[in-house]
Amino acid sequence: MTGKPQRFATVFNKIVHRKSQYNHLPRMLNMLITEGFLSQAQEIKAEIVFNDDLPEVVMHTGVMEIYSKANKAKEALRVFQRMIYLGISPNAYTYSVLIKGLSKDPNFLNDAKQYVLEMMDKGMQPNARTYTAVFYAFARLGEDKLNEGKEFVKQIKARGFVANKKAVREVLKDKSEPIVESVIDILFGEY
Repeated sequence: MTGKPQRFATVFNKIVHRKSQYNHLPRMLNMLITEGFLSQAQEIKAEIVFNDDLPEVVMHTGVMEIYSKANKAKEALRVFQRMIYLGISPNAYTYSVLIKGLSKDPNFLNDAKQYVLEMMDKGMQPNARTYTAVFYAFARLGEDKLNEGKEFVKQIKARGFVANKKAVREVLKDKSEPIVESVIDILFGEY
């Protein structure tokens, strides 16, 4: 086994065994409930009660969140892929963590788009923080990517996506005005 997979396994096992995932559980449950995914939240709660342990989706998502916050998109994606390989179904919060993490790295913007589409195809709508992260990435990359962002809006609108301008502005309230203008233009065709 090479150094990278061994490090990955070591980090993953340390995090899981320390039960630090309990730190991520309230955020996951809160987001699922507030975004209308009550059944997903109830499944997690039931599994905790029934098994007296954290569900695998919580543990994997927690590790993904740690990598995403450390700007390690590649590692977060690997954890997601491992989760899928193991047959663990991602929930809306899992997709949100993954998409926001991937959107931070220009090399993974296409992956972020792919997972937005996959999320939607599974009947989950991305929340404002999730989709704004993707369109913020398009805007950050400059004029060349704006048309690609507008094409992506068309793709997700065809799947029932509706952006919320007020929520987008709230997410972007601390960002520079030219970037905010670009995101608004991509999403709504105006500023």
